[in-house]
Amino acid sequence: MPSDMLLFGLVLFVIGGVLAMKGTIRHDANTAPPAHHPVHMTLRRSLPLHGICPVGLTIMIIGVACVVASYLVRL
Repeated sequence: MPSDMLLFGLVLFVIGGVLAMKGTIRHDANTAPPAHHPVHMTLRRSLPLHGICPVGLTIMIIGVACVVASYLVRL
């Protein structure tokens, strides 16, 4: 039971993360320069709050809660 809850929590966390960043990924894709201009990739230093999906963020929080609950059950 705890290992199923842990796996379920991890899957929810990954799916929620992809959904949460969907708007940011679209925004970054729209602002990218044309393919014939070489550009060095840089890491984003902060999360843009305008593109974060609240449903994805909620799913991520539920996933973290499942992981924590799995840990507490094993104690």
